[in-house]
Amino acid sequence: MCNPKYTPALNLVEANHLRKNTNASPTRSRRSISARKYIWDMDERMHCSILGTCLTIGDLKRIVNRLGLEVDNETTDYELHSVFVNAVATRNQISRLVDKLLEKKHQRTLRVFRRCDTETELKLLWQQEVVSGDVKGAYWALMSHRLLNDELRKLAFGDVHMLSHVLAASRNTTRQQLAKAESQLVEKEQKLSLTKQVFRKRLRDRDARIDELQKSLTALKDVERKLALAHNTIFEIRKDSGVAKLESRLLELSESLRKEKQNNQLADATLSRIGDELVAKTLENRRINQKLIGLTNENKALEQLLTQTVGCPNAQDYCEHQIHLGDGSLCGRKIMYIGGRDNLIPHYRQLIHFLGGDLIYHDGWMSQSIDGLKKSLDNVDLVVCPVDCVSHGACQQIKAACKNKAVPFVPLRSLGLSSLARGISEYA
Repeated sequence: MCNPKYTPALNLVEANHLRKNTNASPTRSRRSISARKYIWDMDERMHCSILGTCLTIGDLKRIVNRLGLEVDNETTDYELHSVFVNAVATRNQISRLVDKLLEKKHQRTLRVFRRCDTETELKLLWQQEVVSGDVKGAYWALMSHRLLNDELRKLAFGDVHMLSHVLAASRNTTRQQLAKAESQLVEKEQKLSLTKQVFRKRLRDRDARIDELQKSLTALKDVERKLALAHNTIFEIRKDSGVAKLESRLLELSESLRKEKQNNQLADATLSRIGDELVAKTLENRRINQKLIGLTNENKALEQLLTQTVGCPNAQDYCEHQIHLGDGSLCGRKIMYIGGRDNLIPHYRQLIHFLGGDLIYHDGWMSQSIDGLKKSLDNVDLVVCPVDCVSHGACQQIKAACKNKAVPFVPLRSLGLSSLARGISEYA
């Protein structure tokens, strides 16, 4: 728990102005009993957990910038958090900006909570949010609700405290999974490098065989030229010589022609064999190309998954009851997948779980109705739908339902895992 009397030396520009606003007169707001509570109207012991759970350090720094101030590079996140915990205890410029940001950032959740008319309804709704695991908006909505009592306040404080421990354990698991994925990527890259080397060697062998075929073709043309010369010689002999001389010469030429035909047949057989080998090598080369493309696509998919996962920020040193949720990964978000194939559902779920989220599957109205889908959207952070597996009319109804519930909708080009990974990366 942060010490409310601790004031760190932040070295802020115009620090005196900041302290003046922080120590402003503790004028309490005048609201009717039906309205929500301002943050400075709440129990000061709750301020630390509210700021740590419902706002990020980036949110606090943006408020400092809006005040025309800047944070010294030596100031730690914990020191900045402590300043804001002290400041929101009274009504001043800082506490008003914090209250306004909390209302704006969690307005969707606030609308749901403010429909509660009894303490029982409020408690049930809070317990549902705790089960979902994402309570940053629900915690503010509960603490600022007009029906909050001491018993529910203590219950919520304890729930948030325990969720912080669960989040820390989850981050350790994510780091282990990331290390395993990096090891697998190195192994895949090594296999790809070896495949490339084998492929290059086979290309060189193919080029050598092509050179041999070219030489064989050149030899065949030389044989054809010699045959043409032989025909010319026979013609000249018949023209200028006698019958005996001509017959003798014809025998010689016949024997020479027989040998040349044998050589030509051998050349044709060699050329046919080389042609068959070339066809076989071409088919083998095509299979190697397909395998290389598959490995390259797998390597790219792994690189995209690693890039998305590495985007999730590491844990920081916060106060005892603070929860920090980064913006770079799913971090417990609920992803609804509509359509697809049953045999791919475990793979969808494994991918979403690997990215830190939870998968909710809907079969696209094969056995589940549109009313069930609309009801499920209340607890969903993102809806994805493969357009090649769900009809155009169904996609339009899904998109309209998501727009009505203010839930992001991402259409996927296909039902494959790579398409799902790209859709998630666009959302994150």
